[in-house]
Amino acid sequence: MYISAPRNQNIRATDCAIDFGFVVAAFVPMIVVLATTENHLRAAWRICLGLGIIPPLSLLYFRIKLREPEAFERESMARTKTPVWLVIKFYWFRLLVVGLIWFIYDFSAYGFGIYSSYILDNLLGDDNRLWVTFGWNTLINLFYMPGCIFGAWLSDWIGPRYALTVGVVSQAIVGYIMAGCYAYLNKPSAVGGFVVVYGVFLALGEVGPGDNIGLIASKTSATAIRGQYYGIAGALGKVGAFVGTYLFPVSKRGELGIERR
Repeated sequence: MYISAPRNQNIRATDCAIDFGFVVAAFVPMIVVLATTENHLRAAWRICLGLGIIPPLSLLYFRIKLREPEAFERESMARTKTPVWLVIKFYWFRLLVVGLIWFIYDFSAYGFGIYSSYILDNLLGDDNRLWVTFGWNTLINLFYMPGCIFGAWLSDWIGPRYALTVGVVSQAIVGYIMAGCYAYLNKPSAVGGFVVVYGVFLALGEVGPGDNIGLIASKTSATAIRGQYYGIAGALGKVGAFVGTYLFPVSKRGELGIERR
């Protein structure tokens, strides 16, 4: 299969753009809450919701206007019947592996990422100002950017499979360190250290699977079925994201003092 753009260019157009969206999505609520004050949170969440509509609508417009690559238009099976059983015979195993990795990554990344504000709210203790929690959460999300940028360079240097492995192993090491030191980090006076360790943990996730799992999904199938193949693998990842965000507050509630609100 042929990909005209370098690996790092593909990563910049996908994972780096998503991670930048995470940073903006954490920063905007902080500014809105500061502007409206915490006495008008009903207005604040409506403003945030309205602002959140703009990026996907603009992206949808540009995607409609964007032409498919020449190789895809030439080899696409959009106007013919796809040989389903033949595709399953050749690609079921690699699709299963890619989908499983994507499932595990999204299970971890979205679970740890979305509930970081809950963890910070519990960690800050008496300082329960919402904009402070959002500010620290924005700083945590900023760690995504150096992770995805470094991961794009690493993927070009050693290849996406090795970059994914390096990122996963490094993230596991930092995760064990964070778990071992949690008693020292779980107090308001150590919030800076917690944010740094937590941020490095999330950044290493972007160095590995965050940057490379989509790239591997697009490189391990024929051009003609790339859309279906990538879509199924991505869907398995989003199932992992749902499971992670659903189970995280249940499994960690006792340890972190998080309660459903």
